[in-house]
Amino acid sequence: MNQRSDEPQRNNNQIQLLEVDVNIGNDLTQENAHSWKLITQIENCTLRDHETYFSFSMIYTFLHYADAGSSSLPPIQLEISKFCDDHPQLNISEMSTEDALEAFATLRGLIIYGFEQVVSKSGEKMVVLKIKLKEGGKRQLILKFMHGIKLI
Repeated sequence: MNQRSDEPQRNNNQIQLLEVDVNIGNDLTQENAHSWKLITQIENCTLRDHETYFSFSMIYTFLHYADAGSSSLPPIQLEISKFCDDHPQLNISEMSTEDALEAFATLRGLIIYGFEQVVSKSGEKMVVLKIKLKEGGKRQLILKFMHGIKLI
């Protein structure tokens, strides 16, 4: 006997792994929110974007578009090469990189709950941040700055 339910059924054909080079550019818009929501439902998701200049505002938007039901999944991994953020009321000249990044993130509605500087096998410095929304309830993100980060 088949039972019907109003509960959504998990699709066994759902993508479980995505590892892809992307160019997000200006695509983090309300018009594309549904597409980003679908991407955030993929259990093991690694995105690499070495063209887009990211900011914490963009990271906030990306996490905000995440599917609310995806919060139990492992963090999305986003590898980037370009980053630029500023705030007129924030003087970072005497802050450490970690403190400056945390200050920017906080102003944008994010929490950095992990910070690590590592050296790759090829000798390149990489900064890795673990980020989540202040309001919680959405998927988390591991942000990798592939060539380190320089703050002005």
